Amino acid sequence: MIPPHAEPLPGLVVLGFGNLGSAIAEGAIRRRLVHPRSVLAVDVDPARRGHAERLGCRVAAVVEEIASGPPTLVSVKPQIWPEVAPMLASALPMPEGSDPGHSAPMVVSVMAGRSSASIHEALGGRAVVARAMPNTPARIGLAITALAWPEGISEAQRRPVRSLLESVGEVVELPESLFHAVTAVSGSGPAYVFKFAEAMERAAIELGIPPIVARHLVADTVRGAGALLVEQDAEPSALRDAVTSRGGTTAAALEQFERWGLDPAVADAIRAAETRSRELSGDGTSTEPS
Repeated sequence: MIPPHAEPLPGLVVLGFGNLGSAIAEGAIRRRLVHPRSVLAVDVDPARRGHAERLGCRVAAVVEEIASGPPTLVSVKPQIWPEVAPMLASALPMPEGSDPGHSAPMVVSVMAGRSSASIHEALGGRAVVARAMPNTPARIGLAITALAWPEGISEAQRRPVRSLLESVGEVVELPESLFHAVTAVSGSGPAYVFKFAEAMERAAIELGIPPIVARHLVADTVRGAGALLVEQDAEPSALRDAVTSRGGTTAAALEQFERWGLDPAVADAIRAAETRSRELSGDGTSTEPS
C-alpha cells in the first residue's frame, strides 16, 4: 500500500541497475509508488537487465530519450560517469517556459564523489539535480538516506523524490557540504558493524560455540541492539549502562575496550573515511558518498 504522505510516481528511469539502483527500484515497486512497466532500467550488463525484466521493468542498454515527468535515478559508478553523462544529457528534454527550474526533469544522484553542481553542469543544465546517499540496508528497506536539495526547488518537486527514497528506509535532509561526514558515518557505517560482528563471531567460535550458532547469536544480538537503539530513542551510553553491572561480565569486557582504545580508534576510522571521501571527490568539491 502507498503510505498516505507518499507521492506516486508517473514512472522512473534507473540509470545503473546495480545493488543500489535495483534496491530503490524494488522498494518503489513494493510500496506501489510506481508500476513495474513504468520503470525503465538502463544498464549495459545483460544480467542486470535480466534482473529488471524479472521484476516486470522495461530495459535498455542505453537511454535515448527521457520524458520530463518521471525522475531519473543515477546509480552508476562515478568512474564511468564521464562516459555516461553525454548520453544522459542528450536524452533529457530541454526545459521549457520562463522558469526552466520548474519544467526541467528531475535527476536524483546516488553516485559516489560527484557533487550536484558538477552533475548539473555535465548535463548541460537540462535537469534539476538532487543528491542522495542511501546505505546498503536499502536492500531490505532499512536504509538511512541523506538527501540534499538544490536551491529553489519547489515542494511539488520534492515530494516524489522523498517518497522514492523513503521506499527503502528513513530520510534525513542535510546540506550537501556535510556529505563527506555522512559518508564516513552512515555510508560506510554498515561495514564497521559487520567488522565488529565478524570479530565477535570469531571469538565465540574460539570459545567453543559451533560456527552456525555463533553466527545466529551475533547476528541477532546486532539486530536486537540496533532495534533497541532506534525504538528507545535513548543515548547509546544510557542503554550501555542499563546492561552493565558493576564488577560484572559486561563491565569486564568494556574495560578491555577502554584498555585498547576503542573510542579513539572509531573516531580515527571515521575521520580517515571522511578524509578519503574528500580525496575521492574528483570535482574538487566537499561532497561525496561511499
